[in-house]
Amino acid sequence: MATKSILARPTADGGFAGRHVQCDGYPTARIFTLGYLVSNVHRGNVEAAARALLDEHPNGWVSLPRRGNPGECYCHSGDQTDRIDMGLLTQEGTAGGQYEYAYVLHTDLLAIYEPNAERTDWILKRRIFWADRQERPADSRRIQTRVCLEEILGPYDATVDPTNRWNGWLAPSFTLDTVRLIAARTQQLAEEDGHDSVDTIYVLDGGTRAGEPRAVVVHVSWQWHDEENTGASIIEPNDDGLYAIGGFSWCWGFATWTCPCGAYAEWHKTTCGSCGLPRPEEASAPLTDAEEGR
Repeated sequence: MATKSILARPTADGGFAGRHVQCDGYPTARIFTLGYLVSNVHRGNVEAAARALLDEHPNGWVSLPRRGNPGECYCHSGDQTDRIDMGLLTQEGTAGGQYEYAYVLHTDLLAIYEPNAERTDWILKRRIFWADRQERPADSRRIQTRVCLEEILGPYDATVDPTNRWNGWLAPSFTLDTVRLIAARTQQLAEEDGHDSVDTIYVLDGGTRAGEPRAVVVHVSWQWHDEENTGASIIEPNDDGLYAIGGFSWCWGFATWTCPCGAYAEWHKTTCGSCGLPRPEEASAPLTDAEEGR
């Protein structure tokens, strides 16, 4: 069954008003899609994105546009007889209906609402600031480092902007070779602990084009799949060909190294902040197959 959601603007009275979206309403997919549309397609102009998504398509969407896909609306696509008129959806009266999420496009942030337990009102659950999703200049503070996801995944080599965070957590990007390692580890964990216990990553190879290998990276949240059938999303590479696996949804943190003095340092820091000793050679060495993703 589709995860239905509302895509909306804020209203002057503190509520929201917007349009029906039939599919892909779960935040794993929707945050990535809206971040791409606002930051990349509309260059950070939230109102332009709202006009395109809400005003130009007043009957709502089957699925929103995303990279390489124009989406499908109820206004301009499909058989005329299949088109519906959902009208303008407001905060008042929709919490008890068919919608699982409401995404509200503020100038500075994306607000995500869910119905309360009684489904009598909407509750603000998350705020994602657009500044964390916008393209950054070439001289941004991107560093080469290593990251871990608690004791579950990592360490992995990654590119990170330390200022670009989600609830304090990192949003690392990885080469396709590293994505393959992450994919293998998540699938292993799913086999060991059950698919409902961990998100899994898959790399689907599609031959070559112009001599270059092609691949599609898929993120699956199995815990939502059986119930919603919308637990999968495609992770697109950025302009550098890197993939933001778990960006703005997973709790990635810096891997660390241990100084002989007993202090810990983030992996990219080459000297100990406590005693000034350099990072040990063994900590600087390339990761082995046994170390990556252990």
